[in-house]
Amino acid sequence: MAKDAYITSNGIKIHLLILESQPNSPVLIFLHATGFYAEYYNTLLTLLNERGFTVIGLDLQGHGRSEGKRGDFILLEAVQNVRDTVTFAIKNYNDKVGIIGTSQGGIISLYSLCSDKRLKSAVCHCAAILSERQADCIIPARAKILKHIVRLAGRFTKRMRMNLWTYIDRYTFYIESQKLKDLKKDPLFVRTYTVRSLYSLATSSPPGKIENIKTPVMFIHPECDGIFPVEYIRSIFDKLTCHKRFEIIPGMRHMFLAENPDTAIDILDSWLKETLK
Repeated sequence: MAKDAYITSNGIKIHLLILESQPNSPVLIFLHATGFYAEYYNTLLTLLNERGFTVIGLDLQGHGRSEGKRGDFILLEAVQNVRDTVTFAIKNYNDKVGIIGTSQGGIISLYSLCSDKRLKSAVCHCAAILSERQADCIIPARAKILKHIVRLAGRFTKRMRMNLWTYIDRYTFYIESQKLKDLKKDPLFVRTYTVRSLYSLATSSPPGKIENIKTPVMFIHPECDGIFPVEYIRSIFDKLTCHKRFEIIPGMRHMFLAENPDTAIDILDSWLKETLK
């Protein structure tokens, strides 16, 4: 049965959704996508827990049941949320701690690996480096213009807000259109981000070279992801020098870990049990 816990990170109360397994079981920290929260992925978290992992779903500050201004954070604050959750996991469970991140959570996971050597294993869906010019391929033409506006506005008025659907094509998210309609009724879904947040996402480099990451990393990617082209993701993967693995999930779209987690659970379980010993 899931339980709630809270930690303090960056002076803010952060919500953790925890599904415990047997004592000394490996611990997985899960990071949600843009606008979402851990409980939205409850089916995936439950499947991982049933495979013998203690799972900690992290609501990043300003998301879900965590405190903080909605949709307002910078990348390094999110990385600190992860660092403080790793500390919580080690203190309360053990040091066999891994991380799984999807979409924006995949980016934050990659950045966290650059600065936190305590993580023993990682799975990244959409591990992008948005500060690099080659990342322009992941956003539609309208968003490329907005990206430049955000870069400019971010220098002057970082508290202005922007609707996520202004620059993200929502229709590439799910296979079932009803899932998108249901988001309109979800009180925990964050629909707008501050320019401060978007500016940080667009301009922040990793806190270290990804070539220096030593933690084993698996990149997992849906074949029909309409936001992050597989060729771009592979270009990031190719820079890694650690023990690594690349997996494509056939026929799935961007939100596959929430919509169809059964398509990936065997791959996740195999990698995590190999690397989280």
